[in-house]
Amino acid sequence: MKSRILIAGGYGLVGSTIARHVRKVSKDVELILAGRNPEKGAALAQELGGATTAHLDVADSARGLREVGPIDLCR
Repeated sequence: MKSRILIAGGYGLVGSTIARHVRKVSKDVELILAGRNPEKGAALAQELGGATTAHLDVADSARGLREVGPIDLCR
């Protein structure tokens, strides 16, 4: 079973750097790149492979995380 890592702000400057590093270290992890505009992260998700985007709004973070499903690590 693959580990699932959610990166809040995953397609911004810092988040995308973290996502690329994680992918370099492990091809077997599922990355969830989360932020307010998931469509902005679609190209990065495709580049990384094994990655998806998700809507995450800090004003309603509990709802957004429920929709993502179980995760093993959130950064």
